Amino acid sequence: MSLTILFAEDEANVRSVLTTFLEIIGYQVTQAANGLEGLNLLKKAKYDLVITDINMPVMSGNELISNIAGLPDPPPVIALCGDIGEVSPNSAVTEIVSKPVSIHTLKAVVQRVLPE
Repeated sequence: MSLTILFAEDEANVRSVLTTFLEIIGYQVTQAANGLEGLNLLKKAKYDLVITDINMPVMSGNELISNIAGLPDPPPVIALCGDIGEVSPNSAVTEIVSKPVSIHTLKAVVQRVLPE
């Protein structure tokens, strides 16, 4: 059974390309267009990893991460951001990846966070 990733990203083209890449390398990916959509999905299913953009409408990645930290047995979180200063200093982020995201960097970080 493949590992599951929840990917929250408001830019549809980025979400689509990175989801396709993650699926090609063997992960099962569920997409969310913003933090609130991601949180609702997290309340319905368990994920092995969450990847979230920080700057999103409706609910930001920082708000999503804060909500994830309050879940029982929270999954690790990879935050995607244009500037590392965008990530809340006390957040429960496992890794931070700068945008624009290289697929090679994303693969390396995901494999480090989710060893097979």
